[in-house]
Amino acid sequence: MESSKAIVWINVFTAKPGKLDELVVIPAEELLNFKRKGILGWISSR
Repeated sequence: MESSKAIVWINVFTAKPGKLDELVVIPAEELLNFKRKGILGWISSR
C-alpha cells in the first residue's frame, strides 16, 4: 500500500480518577498495531 498523503493523529485524553492505567493501555495497544501492520511514517508517541 502506497500513499503520499500525510496523516497526523492527535489524541487528548483526561483520565478520570482511578482510571489512568486503563487510559494508557488503549493507545499503547494501538501503537503496537501500527508497528505490527507496518504503517509507513509511524514514529512514536510520547
